[in-house]
Amino acid sequence: MDSLMALEFRNRLQISLGKSLPSTLTFEYPNIEAIADYILQDVLCLESTNDSTQDTTIDQKKIWEEESKQLSEEELSALIDQELNALIN
Repeated sequence: MDSLMALEFRNRLQISLGKSLPSTLTFEYPNIEAIADYILQDVLCLESTNDSTQDTTIDQKKIWEEESKQLSEEELSALIDQELNALIN
């Protein structure tokens, strides 16, 4: 990724998140996992799945997966949209 692409990526993330991000984002956080962790922890102040609560997160994920298997495709799509909107707002 060249510097122009890096800035465009950062600008799109800023618009999507409605939060300011450093212009050096892609240089300080060189892969998508690092960027995601930075955004979750420092920008949105949410917990990352890479912290000490990972076991709890895995258990919650398994429960969610079992529950989601019982939902129709439309119900699952609506639930995902609801979660994404909650993160954005």
